[in-house]
Amino acid sequence: NGIAQTWRGKKIETREKYEYVGPFYEGRARVKLERKWGFIDTLGKVIVPPGRYDQVENFSGGLAKVRVSQKGWGLINSEGKEVLKPMFDFIGEYINDEAIVRLGKEEAVIDR
Repeated sequence: NGIAQTWRGKKIETREKYEYVGPFYEGRARVKLERKWGFIDTLGKVIVPPGRYDQVENFSGGLAKVRVSQKGWGLINSEGKEVLKPMFDFIGEYINDEAIVRLGKEEAVIDR
């Protein structure tokens, strides 16, 4: 078993020996295995298995940015469900519950 980061002073046991385990944000930590990314919860349970995403960012405001090569950036919620399919070249930070997204030369504003 691998050991993840600590959560509120407690070490979190994981079943997999990940290449990388990030710190917890909103009860979720990024994990990397064979150059692919996923997420675990504070019990070490897999929320998103590593394998689907080529890049992920930490959770913020209940959402995390995820990227699939050849498709783009999307968003998942804390249960690991895609709320915005990977398709954008860029997703900005949420400010006042709105973010800028870019696809090619087109930009738009999305809400949560």
